[in-house]
Amino acid sequence: MKIALVAPPWYRVPPRAYGGIESLVAGLADGLVARGHHVLLVHAGPSSTLATSTRRTFVEAAESVVGDEPTSLLHGRYVEEALVEFEPDVVHDHTLPGLLEARHRPWPTVITAHGSIEGAYGELLARCASDARMVAISRSQRTTAPHVRWHAVVHNGVPVAAYPFARTKEDKLVFVGRMHPDKGVAQAIEVAERSGAPLVIVARMLGEAEETYFREAVRPRLSSTIEYAGELAFADKAAELSTARALLFPLQWDEPYGLVVAEAQACGTPVLSLRRGAIPELVRDGVTGLLADHHLDLVPAVERVASLSPETVRAFALEHLDISRTVKRYESVFTEVCDPASRRLPQPLTLVDLREQEREADRITTTGGAP
Repeated sequence: MKIALVAPPWYRVPPRAYGGIESLVAGLADGLVARGHHVLLVHAGPSSTLATSTRRTFVEAAESVVGDEPTSLLHGRYVEEALVEFEPDVVHDHTLPGLLEARHRPWPTVITAHGSIEGAYGELLARCASDARMVAISRSQRTTAPHVRWHAVVHNGVPVAAYPFARTKEDKLVFVGRMHPDKGVAQAIEVAERSGAPLVIVARMLGEAEETYFREAVRPRLSSTIEYAGELAFADKAAELSTARALLFPLQWDEPYGLVVAEAQACGTPVLSLRRGAIPELVRDGVTGLLADHHLDLVPAVERVASLSPETVRAFALEHLDISRTVKRYESVFTEVCDPASRRLPQPLTLVDLREQEREADRITTTGGAP
């Protein structure tokens, strides 16, 4: 197939550090080309993938103006020009303008929803669902928005082989994420302090709100055992993850995926987190991590996590969280949407559908089935 992958304009593909969507797009480009497809990557800034064709909308990625509407719309205009030249069989779009442009394209569009499906974003997805095929990144995300016509659920994946594996772990915990209250940085510090374990905080800090949170809730609690390492490039972040006793991830919202949870397990590092959002889909409780209902319940788990096998954690990531699995699943989605016989759009989930998904999620959690 001729597949067009459209990345947002905010970070290069793949990103130097932060940029979960861009990491996914890079992995899809490489994986789809390896499986014999012709891939056009439309992106901003430099890129280094195996894509057979590329179109660069801006010389540099728009990191300094993340979320700027005119920048997003201009990027979207360049995207449409590139698509006309390429004439793809299917467009896989990860941008907001793509939601509005889908109805005008002569080719089917697949949209992946990467955020929380609520408020204006949720309504936008619902209203555009007749123009594109919507893909959720977790069952949790899908069930929170039954008003959206979902075509499929496809977990994001990571290139597990690219992450270093360390059998022997250092006496430290690591937190990786954004410097935001939803990510639970302050709660991670509390768990580390109460358990007596050192903590390394690897976090991007962008904007006044995050700087204020750091200044008021995090910086006063830094010490000889609570370290803020800032935002790290891939190699340095992977080194921290691979050598840590565990990833400490006491998120304070229903995260629809959580890429760092997959990254940690790729390193053979277990996860200490909460039963919220998609986390129970990504972590096999008692095998690749320990989950709790409240962050303080993770304090005794800090000692118990050492009993989990790094080899088992890595093996789980290879089988269930690798980018190859994501590529094959999207390949199936693209084949389906290109089939004229399957052009009828899926209907919104019914209450029966939701209950069946909940039963399936419970089965996977209790029996250790594939996510």
